[in-house]
Parts: sequence; C-alpha cells; structure tokens
Amino acid sequence: MSSIISQIYSLKNALIERGFFHIIISSSLVKIVSFISVMFLPRFLSKADYGLLTYVDNILNYVLLFNAIGISNATLKYCAKDEPNENKKGYFIASLIIGITFDLLLIVVSIIGFIVIPFPFSGAKVFLLAASFLPLFSFLFEDIQILLRACLENKKYSTISFIYAAIMVVLQISMAFLWQLKGIVIARYISLFACIFFGYVLIKNIKLMKSKAIIPHKNQIIQMLKFGIVMLAANSVSFLMQLNETFIIGQVLKDANALADYKIASYILTISLFLLQSVVIFIFPYFVKHADDKEWIWNKFKKIFLLNAAIMIPIHIILFLSAKLFIVIIFGENYINAVPLMRMLLVASLGHAIFRGITGNILAGIGEEKFNLRINIFFTVLHAIVDIIAIKLFGLNGAAIALTLVYFTSGIVMIYHLRKVCKTTKPKVIGV
Repeated sequence: MSSIISQIYSLKNALIERGFFHIIISSSLVKIVSFISVMFLPRFLSKADYGLLTYVDNILNYVLLFNAIGISNATLKYCAKDEPNENKKGYFIASLIIGITFDLLLIVVSIIGFIVIPFPFSGAKVFLLAASFLPLFSFLFEDIQILLRACLENKKYSTISFIYAAIMVVLQISMAFLWQLKGIVIARYISLFACIFFGYVLIKNIKLMKSKAIIPHKNQIIQMLKFGIVMLAANSVSFLMQLNETFIIGQVLKDANALADYKIASYILTISLFLLQSVVIFIFPYFVKHADDKEWIWNKFKKIFLLNAAIMIPIHIILFLSAKLFIVIIFGENYINAVPLMRMLLVASLGHAIFRGITGNILAGIGEEKFNLRINIFFTVLHAIVDIIAIKLFGLNGAAIALTLVYFTSGIVMIYHLRKVCKTTKPKVIGV
C-alpha cells in the first residue's frame, strides 16, 4: 500500500513540475468563462439572430479548415523534437512566413466567394465579409500558442489561453449587447489583436527565441509543408463531421430555430471533452519524442486509455442525467426541445472521448498522420451519407445518431491500427 501511495505521490510531483495541472486548471477556467458567453449570447440575441450567428460561424469554420495550410501542425512537431534551439526557431519563423502568405491568398478567395455565393439567410453575406480577415489573426495567435506547447512552456500556454478566453467572453457579451451581431465581429478582432501582442511578450524570453535562427533548407521546408497539409487534411475531414451536421441541418430543415436548438445542444460536447483536450495538449509532445519506441507508446497508451475511461464515463453519466436541469437553468425554457438531442450527443461524445480523441492524436504524433487522413476521409463521407438519411427520418435527433455511429466505429478502428503499429517494438526509453 505504501508503495502505491509513493508512486502516486511521485506521479503527482512529476505532473506538477511539467505544468500538467496548470493546463487542467487553465482549461477548466477557459471552459467556464467561455460558457458564460454561451449563457448570455442567446439571451441578448433573438433566437433567429442566434441561429444566423450559428450559420455564419459554421461557414467561417469551413474557411478556417484551410487556415495557414495547416503549417502550425509542423510547428508543434518540429519544435518539439530534440534539436538545437537555433533549428527550432528557424522552423517557427518558416511556419510564420508560410502561414501568413497562404492566409493572404485565402482572404482574397474567401472575399470573392462571399460576394458571389447566394446565402439562404438574410444578413449572412455582410457578416461574413466583415469577418474575412479573422483567419490570418487566428493563425498568428495559434502559432504562438503552439510554440509554447511544443517547448513545454505549459504555464505560459495556460496563461495565454485563459486570457484570450476571458477577453473574448467579456467583449463578445458587452458588444453584442450594444451592437448585436456587428459587435461580435469587432470583439473577435480586438481579442485576437490583444492576445497576439501578449503572446509575443511571452515567447520573446524563452530560450528558443533568444537563439539565432537557422532557417530550414528547401527539403526541410517541403517536409514541413507535407506534414502540415496531411495534418490539415486529417483534422479537417474529422472536423467536417460536425460542420457538415450543422450545414445539413440548415439545408434539409431550413429552420433557423432548429439550428439554434442544435447549437445549444452541441455545447455540451465542449463541456464533456474539456478534460480530454487538456490531456491531449499535455501528452502530445512526449509521444512525439518517443515516436520510435513502440513498446513505450503502447504501454503508455493503455494506461492513459484506462484512466481516461474511468474519468469520462462518470462525467458523461452525470451530464446525461442533468441535461434538462442544465438547459432550463442556463438557457431557459425556450430551448427545452434541445434536451433529448443533448442527451444523444453525450453518447456520441463518450465514443469520441474514450476511443477516438486520444488515439487519433497519438497516431499523428508517431508518424501515422496519413492513416488518420485516410480513415477520416472514409468516415467523413460515411457520416455525411448517414447524416442526410437520419435527419430526414428523425429530424435533429438523426444528427446525433449519425455522429454516434461514426465516433464509436472510427475510434475502434484507430485503436486496432495503433496496436498493429506497436507490434514492432524497440528498446524502451526512460521518460514520462
């Protein structure tokens, strides 16, 4: 018994030293302050306006799928490697140049698209044009965050994440109250500007940034681009499942109120998965460092899988049972129709939390990003087909049915592939 207590104590100290609890606390605070926005925006906006905001944000998220051609993923991988700081700084600078260049092109293309494409909701075009420059500033902020994460500067990463969420919530609520949807766009720009500046202050004093940069040569840049594009594609087709769901609901049901109900119900996914996201943020750089030691990978994965399941199952049960109370207290009786959908989405969330979330990120970290891409493409296409059929048959509940089927099935396939990859083992590396 004393041995177990000693191991737990040692693990606790190791996690504290590496900033794990800073990530957990920061992620919790981020979700709390973000949820304040979720609580108040539906009350300051009419249900129709909130449905319009949901539709417009969904279109913007499609644009963000291509943001900076995914080069920030290369920042995470190459800056987390055991290489000299001069090389890492060179990778970071290269990612900034590539990302900014691509985003300027993306802005031009998206503006043309927003002008030409007819949208089914009045006011969507103006809102989209006003938000056209958000991808560029989102990339700059994200790349700074990811550099801190890759360098294991978890305390600084947690600090800037919380500050961004807090500023965004305060500004979105206050400006939505004053200027409705226009105020929300302004709030997003101001929040990103402020946090890019603060992020620069945080990174300029880390060891990596004090080194003289060695810009990667042509072949290395090509490898960065390849990795970024593959990860972009893999993450995009995965995220497309949720985006497609909102888009299909809008196209099939053509009801802004139904979109608002879905948006409210789907917020539970953010709450239910906040701990999973914290774990993924913490473990990813370590799995990158041990990518060649498959025995270490599989042993650590099994431990993380069991611990994650032991935590996620009770969390989802509690949220499932309290769904009605949650809706009534937070959003009011106006959204009571979202309760059954929220409960069904929690089942989908459980499949993602246990089987899919951690496994997919580990596969990406150990060089299996191409497998992630193939499997995500297949299941995204399958999801779209099932989604259309299910929504036509069961309405909003059909969206949750399709997501549940795909999350559980794809997660199991990913675990099987990870086990298959780890059959070839190498000498064990000592580390976390």
